[in-house]
Amino acid sequence: ATFNRAAATQTTATCADVPAGGACVCRAPTGFINGRRFDARCMGEPRSELLKEHNPTCDLNLYDGGMACCGGLDPNSTKRFLLDADQPIPPLQDEVYFRWRFYYEDAGGVHAPPKETYHVEWQFGHIEYSVPQAVEGTPPEKAVHTLTSNFTVGDMVALYGAQCSGSDGCEQWGKNNGSRPIQFLMLGFHCHSPACLGGVLLNADTGEEYCRVSSRAGHSAMPQDEEEYLWLPPCQYGAAWEGLLPPPVVNMSTKLRSVKWANSSVPHFGVMAIWQGRAAYAD
Repeated sequence: ATFNRAAATQTTATCADVPAGGACVCRAPTGFINGRRFDARCMGEPRSELLKEHNPTCDLNLYDGGMACCGGLDPNSTKRFLLDADQPIPPLQDEVYFRWRFYYEDAGGVHAPPKETYHVEWQFGHIEYSVPQAVEGTPPEKAVHTLTSNFTVGDMVALYGAQCSGSDGCEQWGKNNGSRPIQFLMLGFHCHSPACLGGVLLNADTGEEYCRVSSRAGHSAMPQDEEEYLWLPPCQYGAAWEGLLPPPVVNMSTKLRSVKWANSSVPHFGVMAIWQGRAAYAD
C-alpha cells in the first residue's frame, strides 16, 4: 500500500512519538492510502476501548494493515487484489456454480404463527482493529488480548438499519421508542481465525449472559467436522420442545456489555468483533 505524507497543521501525540529519522504520516483530511481517504471513525468509551488503547486502526500514523490497504492503486475501482506491487494482475476469471439442498422437518401439528424477524448488529467501535502482540516471553496460553464494548439494544437496532425479512412493520422497527420489548432469536459472533477465541454478550446491569460463542475445531472425517475445520456455533433460541433456550426479552434501553478474546502470540491486523443476529417483537 502507498501512504501519502501530508504536512500536519499541528503536532499530534502520535507524530511526536515517531523516532528520530522516521516519517510521520499525519492523520489529516489530506491523508490517503492508495488514493483513498483514510477515515477511521473509531468510537470512544464506553462503546469502545480502541481510542483509549491507541489502536492502529484509529490512526493513520499507526495503521499496520487491514481493509484500507486492499483497494488497489485505482481510487475509483471497487476491485480488491491481494498481490505484491510487482505482481501483474492476471486477466483470468472464474465461474463458480452452487447447488443448494434444503432440509426441513414437518412441524408435526404444532401451529406456532411465524414471527417477522429483523436484523440486529454491533461492532466493537470500528469494523476492524489490530491485535497487538503480547509481551515477549508470555506463555502462549496466556497471550490473550481482550476488547470490551458497552452499548444498548437500541444501538444494535440502529447501527445498520432494520434489514427486515419482510415488509410488515419494517419501517417502525428502526423507530422503536422502547415501548415494545423485543426478543433475540439468534445471535452469531463474527471474528477471524485462527486468532479468535470467542466472545460473550451480557446484560450490563444484571450480569445475565445472553450468548457465549467459542471457536471450535473439527476432529473427525465427517462433513463440517473435518480436522482443521473451524467454526463459530451461534446462539439459537426458541421453544422448549425444540430443545432451545427461551429467547431473551430486552428493550431498546437495555444496557449490554460484550467482550471478545483473541490469541496474541503474534500480532494480527484487520480482525473483527461483530455481533450479528435476528430479533422479533416479544409481544
